[in-house]
Amino acid sequence: METHRFVYDQVFDEEDDNETVYKFSLGKYLDIVFKGGILTCFAYGQTGSGKTYTMQGIERMAINDLFRFINSKEK
Repeated sequence: METHRFVYDQVFDEEDDNETVYKFSLGKYLDIVFKGGILTCFAYGQTGSGKTYTMQGIERMAINDLFRFINSKEK
């Protein structure tokens, strides 16, 4: 932990849908993973506020983007 730098990027509220959260959080940093880096996405909030629902949604979006990237490299 002492050798890693973590950055607080964004705050979302109940008005933001999963696509918005993905676009402005995990989605814009996937190029780090494509280049062999490590990416951590952390959700913080009150119990029952929808963190699990949101994280599962953006996880699916990230997986779809990763497969699209892999498939584009295989051609």
